[in-house]
Amino acid sequence: MLNTLNSQQADNHILFTLLFFLYYQGIETIDINSPISQITDDQLIIAVSLLETLHGIDVPDEYLADKTKTIRKLSDEIRSIPKLSDTEFQTLRKPGLRELKAAINDGCPVLISLFGDEHYSAFFGYSRTHVFVMNPSLDFTKDGVGSLGCTVRKDRFGKIWDRWGIVVSE
Repeated sequence: MLNTLNSQQADNHILFTLLFFLYYQGIETIDINSPISQITDDQLIIAVSLLETLHGIDVPDEYLADKTKTIRKLSDEIRSIPKLSDTEFQTLRKPGLRELKAAINDGCPVLISLFGDEHYSAFFGYSRTHVFVMNPSLDFTKDGVGSLGCTVRKDRFGKIWDRWGIVVSE
């Protein structure tokens, strides 16, 4: 299925990342020269939010307001945004679940690495027995579909998490 992405003319990492996150929301084919109006607001916001977390940038809302703008034009505008400063974008090495919970309690999402740096997800919450990750490509429900919001038992999470994370704060 990644062939759909490979066939796109994704000549920069921001465009490729944006297409990748849209693909995992169910948009299998997309014309990068078509207006962003072909994407639902929810799909666009999720893709841009994940892109912000991964690349350490903050995309202004007005970048998404013009629905006649093409996906390529949007990615070019996003590419010109400077990265957040170190105080705004913190990298944690070998944090524990306590640090992840603290970040969530402060209202900050955490980009985490799983399976020996083979995969990345967004950690966004927890309960007494489970953690909540945004991960459209993993299927913890065993139904073959995957989910944007996955609930994972803490013991399972401990086995797949690489104890690496990036906290995005204001």
